[in-house]
Amino acid sequence: MRVPAAAVAAVVVAVVAVVSAVVLWPNGGDGEAAPEKPAEAAADVFPVKVKHDYGETVVPSKPQRVAAWGWGAAEVAIALGEYPVGIVEEESESGKGMMPWVAQAYEDEGLDDPVLFTEGGSTSWGLPEEQIAATEPDLILAPYSGLTEAQYEQLTDIAPVVARPVGASVEPWEGVIATTAQALGVPAEGKELLAESDARLAELGERHGLTGSSFAAVVNDPPRRRVHVFSDASPVVRVLEGLGLRPADSVAELDSDGNGMMYSLDYEDLDRLESDVVVLYSTTSDWAERDLASEELNALPAFAAGRIAQLSGTDEFASATSPTVLSIRWPGGMPVLAESLEKAEAVRN
Repeated sequence: MRVPAAAVAAVVVAVVAVVSAVVLWPNGGDGEAAPEKPAEAAADVFPVKVKHDYGETVVPSKPQRVAAWGWGAAEVAIALGEYPVGIVEEESESGKGMMPWVAQAYEDEGLDDPVLFTEGGSTSWGLPEEQIAATEPDLILAPYSGLTEAQYEQLTDIAPVVARPVGASVEPWEGVIATTAQALGVPAEGKELLAESDARLAELGERHGLTGSSFAAVVNDPPRRRVHVFSDASPVVRVLEGLGLRPADSVAELDSDGNGMMYSLDYEDLDRLESDVVVLYSTTSDWAERDLASEELNALPAFAAGRIAQLSGTDEFASATSPTVLSIRWPGGMPVLAESLEKAEAVRN
């Protein structure tokens, strides 16, 4: 459930889909491939109860066959030592239908690849319920998946389902970690994972001298003559804040809705998106060159001044625009972006 790179229009649609899947209500050392394996949940902590927007799910015993649908939960589970038997298929340069950091984690553990769920189930509005059922899961993790209540009810016929957290104030980055860890019976380890991830980002930012500059993070959309701006609520902004930066005031000021993970801004209004640096995400090197040569983007004050940080490539794009506890460790993603941000700040200074 990340962003495919087939076409410009597809990118924008997919970015919006990714963000919608992350949250469908108002918000709230380089490159290790896999984390240290944490201690397993003790059997006596079960049954575990997890409250969510559709009620309460009881996980009766330690899960042995976890299926994950949606953003982030599979990678949190892996980081906590639980390798799902089924995950969402991803468009990736790895050629394995998994992001490279996920594929590497299974390889490092000596495990067979998981079953890959493809969107487009026969009866449930794109939900691959038959594929999920075929993995015979004893727990389905879907806290940030866009799962409807009807889909939730259908999946409960297969196994206990963890749906989106209760309440509008749940921040996605923290929420996906806490909810997944609770369902797996390791809430304390979840808190440790969050702290470790935040510390990793902070150390990376310090290494590159990223201290306090304001930013706007955008995806260019030439066919529609607009850019798509990641809002203050998005995990994209959350991880950039973790590096030591801060979202520009203009990002919130221009967000007329205030409820989504991103919003669109027409080219004619780009001069209003003022920031110290602009972070530009492109899914291919060709699009990266196109974006850098864009006359329209020169209306962005930071862009015109050359204060541009950029990350391009299918996997690179996914690692930063759908960040997870594993993707931030991947050497081709956040470390590369941090280096680009350092160069952008050098232009400013």
